[in-house]
Amino acid sequence: IELRFCVLTDDHSQRLRLPIDSPAVVTKVKSAEAQLNPLQLLNTAWGYHVPKAAGAASIVETHTKDRKQGPVRDSFDASTGRHLERIKKQRLAVCDIYCPRHRLDLRFAVNQEVPVFNEAMPVVPVVADLSPSGSAGRGISVDTSAASSIPPLTAGGFVRDKRRTSFIAGPFQFDATEVRSGNGPHPAVSYELELEGR
Repeated sequence: IELRFCVLTDDHSQRLRLPIDSPAVVTKVKSAEAQLNPLQLLNTAWGYHVPKAAGAASIVETHTKDRKQGPVRDSFDASTGRHLERIKKQRLAVCDIYCPRHRLDLRFAVNQEVPVFNEAMPVVPVVADLSPSGSAGRGISVDTSAASSIPPLTAGGFVRDKRRTSFIAGPFQFDATEVRSGNGPHPAVSYELELEGR
């Protein structure tokens, strides 16, 4: 589940202007431009409301670089370049809420993220040698000839630099992420809030 504080825009990249005074669900939104950095807000709220000294919760900081091709995302450690995971993300539902009396609008999204094992990250086949001179009765051999490496981060492609603060308490994890998108000298900056059931 993803919650984003944003500005909902129309076909002219301008904020929606509707003749209403109360929040409303809207459709046919061109984009949801992020405008608010939630990290400081959440850190402050966490400090007030969660007794960290009691060991009931924890805070985890991560820094990754993600390369995206279509719905598939490869994540790399930003410091070492080591590949961490390959995920396929599918958006199941989205709900945009226009808030005319406030500077920001809301976007709720429900996404499904599934680990991907394909030609770049193959499931290594297990082969049993049942020949008289083979390994029958002595175990099963593993055929790694089909394994191929994932192109390194330096291979290029659209990259998103993600600095994430995760607040973990019981069965819930709240992620606040600063995202810098693009490979140029002035990447676009956006912010994401996510709630995950563990």
